[in-house]
Amino acid sequence: MPGGIDAASFLPSGTGYSPAMLSRRHALLGLSGLFLPQGTQAKDALRIPIQFNGAGLPHLAVSFGDKGPYRFVIDTGSPVNGINVKLAPELGLMARTKIRVVGVGGVEISPVYVIRDIGIEDTYFYKEMLFVGLRRPPFADAKGMLGAGFVTGWPTEFDFEAAELRIHENGRPDFSAYHMLPSQRLPQDSNDDHKVLVEVTLDGMPLKLFVDTGASAEISLNSDCVTRLKLWDRYPVIATGHTLDVSSVRVPRRTVKVPNLKLGAYTIEATPVSLGQPRTGPLRGERSDGVIGMRTLRRFGICFDDDRGFGLKTRDGGRTLPYLWTFKPKSP
Repeated sequence: MPGGIDAASFLPSGTGYSPAMLSRRHALLGLSGLFLPQGTQAKDALRIPIQFNGAGLPHLAVSFGDKGPYRFVIDTGSPVNGINVKLAPELGLMARTKIRVVGVGGVEISPVYVIRDIGIEDTYFYKEMLFVGLRRPPFADAKGMLGAGFVTGWPTEFDFEAAELRIHENGRPDFSAYHMLPSQRLPQDSNDDHKVLVEVTLDGMPLKLFVDTGASAEISLNSDCVTRLKLWDRYPVIATGHTLDVSSVRVPRRTVKVPNLKLGAYTIEATPVSLGQPRTGPLRGERSDGVIGMRTLRRFGICFDDDRGFGLKTRDGGRTLPYLWTFKPKSP
């Protein structure tokens, strides 16, 4: 998700929910076989077709009881599932509690819903899931997103060429074709514990980036990283723009061309990198240096696994990928 969402959560006492439920349990309230579909899965995996929106982000058709389907983006950059609060009356939802959500565009107090009878692509059904209500949904063409825990809680593969998500609830995929990158999951008591942080090398500089299927850019680096490594004026600028910070202030960004990106065994000869404007004050101490977005991820097949981490594979087995610039600047 662009900029990410921090569920910097506080939950009133007596609600029956704890802040940990918004991090470890936000995906499926336990992600056990009790909540997974019965009799609707392939022998080795749940096979779920995915589509891509205009920005190249993966999405699914999600139904709630007899309502829908609605488009939901699969967003491994978000620690929580999110739903547009405007759907609440239509779905008959009542908030169980509220939390403070900090994200791009500002801070808002958001309701938390437990939603039952969820259908994915009218084929796979879940008993209940936890969603945070969003008044400013991050994806204009979607009604919400399924957060990182929807896919990283199990051994999971994204086959972008086949447009298929495969969740292996009773085993593991064949990892022989994947190259596993050095990666880590954050501690279980953190708000981001289902997100995956991987180590890459950009023009010789080691970085730690979140894998973010909710971001369209190739690589996006935050202001802390840009300031620390003095990147703002180092590379040729190929596009300029802005983003909104948590105070809804327009902050300049620029996209530059960096000579090479190394993802473990794979090398992209050059890559566009989006830079956040350097900070003039103290650094914020971000957990990551930025994110890997879909324009990079779709060039591979990817997998997530609790034990082995995060892996990539190319369609033809090649280890070097050419520069690919997909940005289409808007007219002034």
